[in-house]
Formats: sequence, C-alpha cells, structure tokens
Amino acid sequence: MTITIYRGIDTIGGCITKISAQGQSVIIDLGHSLGNEADPLANVNAIKDICDGVNGILYTHYHGDHIGLFPYVEGNIPQYIGDVSKQLTIRRLQQLAKINDDQAEERNQQLERFGRFQTFQHGEPFCVPGASGIRITPLRVNHSAADAYMFLIEADGQVVLHTGDFRSHGYFATDYLEQIYQMAGTKAVDVLITEGTTINRQDADKIWSEKKIESVSENIMAKRKYVFYLCSSMDMDRLASIHNANKKMGNRPLVCDDFQKDLMEIFARNYRGEANGIYDFDHYIYSYRPTNEKLAHWMLDKGFTMLVRNTPKFKDWITELLPKLDSLQVIFLYSQFNGYLDAERECYNKDLAEFVSLFGDKVRHLHTSGHATPVALADFCNRVNPRSAIIPIHREAGSDFRNLPLDIHLKSKVVTEATENGDICIYPLAGVQ
Repeated sequence: MTITIYRGIDTIGGCITKISAQGQSVIIDLGHSLGNEADPLANVNAIKDICDGVNGILYTHYHGDHIGLFPYVEGNIPQYIGDVSKQLTIRRLQQLAKINDDQAEERNQQLERFGRFQTFQHGEPFCVPGASGIRITPLRVNHSAADAYMFLIEADGQVVLHTGDFRSHGYFATDYLEQIYQMAGTKAVDVLITEGTTINRQDADKIWSEKKIESVSENIMAKRKYVFYLCSSMDMDRLASIHNANKKMGNRPLVCDDFQKDLMEIFARNYRGEANGIYDFDHYIYSYRPTNEKLAHWMLDKGFTMLVRNTPKFKDWITELLPKLDSLQVIFLYSQFNGYLDAERECYNKDLAEFVSLFGDKVRHLHTSGHATPVALADFCNRVNPRSAIIPIHREAGSDFRNLPLDIHLKSKVVTEATENGDICIYPLAGVQ
C-alpha cells in the first residue's frame, strides 16, 4: 500500500490524499486552499496529473477546502459524497448561479457535473469501479458540515482510517465516535490519517459544546427582542441551536430567506424524528419579504431572530430594518471563525468584516469550532490505537502532533516525513504543496 499526501501536512484546508494498492487507487478529498492567494492546483492540468490512474474520488464533506477542486476532475472518474451532502450542495450551487449572472454559466456547468456524483450511506461498504481490491466503509461523524464522514479503507491486507474533519462537542458526536471505536477495535487500524486543526490554537480545550451555544443563545434571546444571527448556512448543528433556542421564545418568528429555508427543509426532511427531534426545524420559520406587512408587524411586536448572510440583499434589508428597531433591544451574533475578521490573518475577509461593522457596538461573538479539541484528538488516537502510523493533516505549519497527550507508544508513530514501514509506503510531502 502507498499513501500519498499531496497537501495538508502543514496547512489547514486544501486536503488531498491518495491511497493506492496493487495498481488501484482512490483519492480522499480534493480541497481548494484557504486564504486569499490563488490556488496553484485550481486548474485542469494540475488535477489531471494528481488523478492520473485514479479509480474514484471520495469526499468527506462539502466544505470548499475538501471539495472545492471537483470541477477540474475529468468526467470519466467517478466521484462520491454523502446523500444529504449532495442535496445541500446542489441547492447551494443553484443559489450561486442565481445571484451572480457573471458566473451563472460556470455554476451551471458545476451543477451538471455535481449532479453526476454518486452517493454512499453510513456503515455500508462499497468499492469504486475498477478497484475491487479497495473496500471503503463511510462512517458518519459530527462536524460543522452536516453529513460528514470518516472513511475506513481496507486494501492489500492493511486498514487505514481517514478522519476528515470531526469533533466530539457537537450534538450526538460522542455516539458517532463510539461506533467508530467499536469498528476500529474489530478491524485493527494500521494507519490513522487524522485532522489536527486546533493543535496550535490557544484555549482550544475550552471550546464550548453546541448545546452550550444553544443555551447561551436562548438567554440572549430572552433579553434582546431583535436578534440578528450570522452563521454558516449549511451548519446543521448551529442552525438547530438557533432554531431550538428561538422555539423557547414562544411565538417569536425565525426569519430567513428562501435559500436558507430550503436548506433547513432539506435537513428536516432527512433527519426529522432523529436525535430527539433536534433537527426537525418546524417552529415559525418564515422567508422574509419587505413587502409582507403582516410579518413585519409580527416581527416588530413580538421580536424575531433573523438569519443573515453577507450579501447585498441582506445589507439592504438590515439597513431598512435597523432604524425601525429599539437599538437597546438589538444584538448581532457573529457565529463563525474569528480569524475571518482579523486583518493580520491569511484568511481575513474584508467584505465580511465590513458587513459585521454595520451593527457597530451591537456585535457579540458566539461560536464554537467544527473541529476536535487537542484533548479530543489525543483521546481519539489513543482509542483507535493504530498499529503502524499516525499521519496528521489539516493542521497549521509548525504544529507538533507529538505535543498532544498521546500514549507514549503512539508518539513514535507520528509520521510527517516520507517513510516506509513494512508493507506501507507513506509519502506525506509528495506532489505540489
């Protein structure tokens, strides 16, 4: 078996991993790099070189730093993603094609290509065409993207577990992880390829749980009548926290646009009744229309929670709404990564920062990470207990996985340089970085 890490050893996002055995191979994730610089792999020729001889491409979830390069893949290579992920991404691409005429043709081409994606189900093993020697089992995990997966890969007598992005502090996250521990115990994992996003982040082990976000949101809503909430439109857990907190306010509406309402309907359709009804999304959700006088009166009278995004449409709505509201009752909850607002960071988003500034001193940060804390990462590695190697990816340059509280015998198994270990060849620094 050969494991090639094309990108991710010293960068968060842009992950690309290839697993090959006996002339067959699959790629896990083809992610676009984060930051403001142009991605050197975002072209047909670069992806053609990486995908040469590959039998299929697997995606752990729909975030751009894991799936963003899919449009450059040749059409004869099958690509796979979770069923709900496919539904959500199609709706997102439809929205992007609708709001930007200059990119409509490109987005429609992406829609056509993405529509050909095949899907898989949690816990159901499969093989891609032409690679019957590589057995793939998708395992659902909790992440800030719904329908995210780890992959258990069995080939050439070896077992590899690729984590993608995951965490232990989201709704029912520990339940998913316990299932993975049971399977890992049965299969005896040889190589663990794991994310390490939070290793260098200060206070990373003080990250709030998603349930805590819901509780704090409820307290804020009880004190402030007019709540504007900015979060990822496709973060099912965060939307559930907001929805369920707003639900406890009685007959206060949760207001959004058609796109956001459609996404919540997809969540509800696929997860209704599961997880004690956390994802049902069934309480007073309305698409906002400035001309809807009945809804406007209800919002002013009873208060509201409005899901907003950084778009011209929402800027217009907010500019129109704010003068009508008692400013002492207004609060804006920013529920995304703080680094996007930090001008000193590579991922700084000036346009987003200007959008947030519309609310002046009404801004409050209320967020939790989509990634496992350092303690959770160490616990996961210790529980899986791989026999040959731990390959950390999706991590900042300079972060040292060996500083985690790993069991002593595992520290020597952390691999960040090319190596050959028995029947496994690992090339973490191959390809374009």
